[in-house]
Amino acid sequence: MFVGDLYDINGKKIGTDGIDDQKKYVVTDSKEAKAVSKTDKGGGNTDVSGLSSAVELPSDAALSESLNVLNRTVANGGLREESSIVLGNGQVVRGQTGPMPVVSANGVQTANATLPSLPGGYGQAEASIHSHPTTVQQVGSMIFPQSASLPSNTDQNTFSQFGTNIIVGPLGTIQPGSATIGTNGTLNIPNRPNGIAIYDRNTNPVIELRSRTVIRILRN
Repeated sequence: MFVGDLYDINGKKIGTDGIDDQKKYVVTDSKEAKAVSKTDKGGGNTDVSGLSSAVELPSDAALSESLNVLNRTVANGGLREESSIVLGNGQVVRGQTGPMPVVSANGVQTANATLPSLPGGYGQAEASIHSHPTTVQQVGSMIFPQSASLPSNTDQNTFSQFGTNIIVGPLGTIQPGSATIGTNGTLNIPNRPNGIAIYDRNTNPVIELRSRTVIRILRN
């Protein structure tokens, strides 16, 4: 039987809901997570509807492909975006590697990835996935640290077409002035973990998870 599994924010399995639906949830509140773990150790199941911080995750296919999109981005040098669409049946349609980011005259960086075309009769798409640059671009005295935590205007238009949308790349934003260029020309960038940021069709953030957390969840 494949019951619904519950995990804490670090990807540790802490319990189940006893329902044969193969769903996975992350319990983001530490107190609720401890309560779930206590119930599980006592041999009980947890009613997810009673948890205010339980977030249902996309399918394993979508989580796995999110890591693939991230890995493809790192492998291509980290500046060109990658993309995929995961269909409701778990099939993955991969997009082509995007072009190098372009910096306009007014200092705005644009890095685009075009989602792949869907095959005829594909049915319902589960999720769109694309990356934001994992490498910080430098153009003269300007540096551009991108983030999966900040959807672009283009992202907002795309997201409306899908119920679940995932951006992969560095998590968290960098405060102005905290990213600098040293006197020897080296970039001084605050360290940020790579991971996935999940949004709904209205660009509302759902949850952010580090890559190692996603890997841990998929292994359980």
